Amino acid sequence: MTVARVPYVADPDFTTLCECGCDTPAPIATYSHAPRGWVKGQPKRFISGHNARLDKARDFDASYAVEDRGFPTPCWIWQGYLDDHGYGRVNQGRGPELAHRVFFQRAHGSLPPVLHHRCAVTSCVNPSHLQATTHNEHTRIEQAKRTHCRRGHGYAEHGYTRPGGARYCKACERQNSRRRAHAA
Repeated sequence: MTVARVPYVADPDFTTLCECGCDTPAPIATYSHAPRGWVKGQPKRFISGHNARLDKARDFDASYAVEDRGFPTPCWIWQGYLDDHGYGRVNQGRGPELAHRVFFQRAHGSLPPVLHHRCAVTSCVNPSHLQATTHNEHTRIEQAKRTHCRRGHGYAEHGYTRPGGARYCKACERQNSRRRAHAA
């Protein structure tokens, strides 16, 4: 005896909303895909690309630890993913963003092009530790922290500041000029 297979047809009055919270009806799966949880004819969990929006709803207040790192107010240390430079990263639906920039924008509304960590802790997301600066100002602040050149000569005894503000090491410059003279 042969049993005719009748394809499942979803009830047109039944809709499931996208689980990202956008209140848009989720599409019906045209085929089954077990790893994604799709069943042919059943609504999918998300509209394509909306699964990344779940991080937007993340409880940001539970995603950092409060630690005293020597600054007048405690640092909020990011507990999520850290990139190679020690900055926290969070996915906001448009791709990964720097966590300290997300916290600053939530606290102040606007987002400047460059933020400087006054506490010098790159994983800190405390908005009161972040200072809005220009790129040039941020570069000047970071260069002022350097006390030695790459080869270890102290700027106090070997350093020189050019009229444009750039610093270089006289000892390294002397070594380089000797090397160039011997090569010629």
